[in-house]
Amino acid sequence: MPRLPSAIILLILCLLPTAWAAPTQLLPYQDGEIPEPDWFKHSFLELADDLEEASQSDKKLLIYFHQAGCGYCYNLVQQVFMDPALSDFIQQHYDVIALNLWGDRAVTLPDGTELPEKQLAKQWQVQYTPTLLFFSGSLEPLLRLNGYRKPSTMGQLLRDVAALQPGEELSTALPAGRQAARLTPTKQFADLRPDTTYSENRPVAVIFEYPGCDDCAQLHQTLLQRDDSKVNLASYQTLRVDLSHPELIPLPSGELLTARAWATQEGLDYFPSLLLFDVSGQEQFRINAYVQAFHFNAALEYVAEGIYQHTPEFQRYIDYRADLMRAEQQTPVITQ
Repeated sequence: MPRLPSAIILLILCLLPTAWAAPTQLLPYQDGEIPEPDWFKHSFLELADDLEEASQSDKKLLIYFHQAGCGYCYNLVQQVFMDPALSDFIQQHYDVIALNLWGDRAVTLPDGTELPEKQLAKQWQVQYTPTLLFFSGSLEPLLRLNGYRKPSTMGQLLRDVAALQPGEELSTALPAGRQAARLTPTKQFADLRPDTTYSENRPVAVIFEYPGCDDCAQLHQTLLQRDDSKVNLASYQTLRVDLSHPELIPLPSGELLTARAWATQEGLDYFPSLLLFDVSGQEQFRINAYVQAFHFNAALEYVAEGIYQHTPEFQRYIDYRADLMRAEQQTPVITQ
């Protein structure tokens, strides 16, 4: 899957102020069927035809990867696709095709290549559900969203992508943070400064935040206060990047960049974002979406314990971890 140009990535980094007005909240979900809207396109999964049909209807094509038991997919469906305030707009401006992360239906690409859904997900490096990919005229994505976004953010993104004319790109600036706001105080992450040196014997967790970020504050005040999160973070050198600071800071590669330039280079489209590096300084995973404790701690284990080396698909480890909890008479709750 081609990487998005930085000009496109920058859209999500600076939504209108109202999109950041409150921290993300999830509806409770216990493993059950996730009904799809009946207006989703019933496609033969020949993507060249889907792209052409969308263009002829003056629409964009939106491909939505999901899986059974996904609480974040449930919230996307309930809070976005089925929201009366958004549903009519989405139907007017998008053809939406749902693909199963583990599905076996054949998908035909424009070049004639035929792949089952699960193999296409692997080829496109889909590690989260939901993952949303927006297209117009070709399989070069206008935008890719890995993971859940709250309704206000999704509504703004859907409107901005729908308004694009042929040849246009989404572009704006990084968030500057609220005036007089400060980062949430923390003892768990040291500030990444120009003189910071990286550990040579521990993996490294780098969190990106900006002053006034409500989801950042929520993370520090809730998830990071849990005992399991503290235990898993103790395996890492933990560093925090402040997007509002202008000085050059070192990357694990040795390159020097400003915080904003690093975030843009990495294509970060949600804050807080957490990049997880192995002891050699290679990024092995990232949390670039809203997640709760189950997925957050699974990601920390995935890198710190070297699980990525033999299980390259994070979702397989998620399933394995949930099965282990059930075997120990625990109930994995994805959305808390």
